[in-house]
Amino acid sequence: MSQQRIYSKERTTAKGLYIAAGVLCFAALLIQLTDNWSIGLFLLSSPFLAMGLLLLIIGKYHDNKYRRLGKSVLVLPTDRCELGLAIKARVEIEKPEFNRVSRIQLSCLRRENSGSDDNKIASYQTLW
Repeated sequence: MSQQRIYSKERTTAKGLYIAAGVLCFAALLIQLTDNWSIGLFLLSSPFLAMGLLLLIIGKYHDNKYRRLGKSVLVLPTDRCELGLAIKARVEIEKPEFNRVSRIQLSCLRRENSGSDDNKIASYQTLW
């Protein structure tokens, strides 16, 4: 019987959010550093700066979660699961301080692909 191993994505999510925050803050800085500074340029760059800071905060949240849990893995006993049937899965967490974590949330997503081969669109629906 084959096992399905699903690794946590907190680390890659945090890195992606840090990169996006850096790009947005850099764009805001470039707008600010023009020769003709005005209030209009400030108002133009402030949404980039605000979004960059928001992404930085969300990235820090995911990074802290990864630091607390480490690399966590959800191990499913089979490749496919049926809706409504209980399965014996386990979560492997490598950090010994796991008892400090008070809540873990699992969810089941249904992925549906639509569109042609050239223009596929994936949508996700949370089942539970």
